Amino acid sequence: MAGGISRGWNITILAAATAAGALFVWRGYALASLSLWACPFKAVTGVPCPGCGLTRAALALVHGQVRTALWINPLSVLVCLWAAVSWVWIAVDVARGSDTYWPIYRRLWAPWAVWAAVAALAANWAWNIYKCN
Repeated sequence: MAGGISRGWNITILAAATAAGALFVWRGYALASLSLWACPFKAVTGVPCPGCGLTRAALALVHGQVRTALWINPLSVLVCLWAAVSWVWIAVDVARGSDTYWPIYRRLWAPWAVWAAVAALAANWAWNIYKCN
């Protein structure tokens, strides 16, 4: 694991992600209805942020409502897919004692990938503004 993240950190990341995911699924609907989840950006500006609705969309995905999730926040499907794949990949790395996830993750920050992510975020923001008007 030269230059990579240690096995201990991978286990810590998995444990934290597992606990957060379990809490999200277990208490998600009750927490999503609280005003604590209100978007501070929208509260200040009156305009939804690019991530507005991500929590509600992720909850919809957990319950198999893909169309609803795409309507609420189109990036939610990609974010949840990335999170699930990352969790499984890191778990396999821990089980095998290997370090394959983090070197590839670092390579994803190539300039073209960053610009693609910025474009997707901008399109998602435009969608959020459109559907709220």
